[in-house]
Amino acid sequence: MIMQGKVHGVFYRKWTVHTAKELGLDGWVWNCRNGSVEAVFSGASSTVDNMIEKCHSGPSLAQVTGITVSS
Repeated sequence: MIMQGKVHGVFYRKWTVHTAKELGLDGWVWNCRNGSVEAVFSGASSTVDNMIEKCHSGPSLAQVTGITVSS
C-alpha cells in the first residue's frame, strides 16, 4: 500500500514499523522518493485491515491525504 500526504520527516515510516510489529505483522516499509511511504504487510487479514485503518492517522505530526491499497 502507498500512503500519501505529509508522511516524510514526521517519523511515519518508523511509526508504521513499530505499529506493525506490535500487531504481529510481517513485511516492510520504505520512504519513496516522491514523498510517499510504501508498505507491504503480511498476516491475518483482519489484522492487516486494522493496520490499514491505523495508517490513515499515523503518528501525531503526519497528515495522511490518501492511501492506495493493492493486493
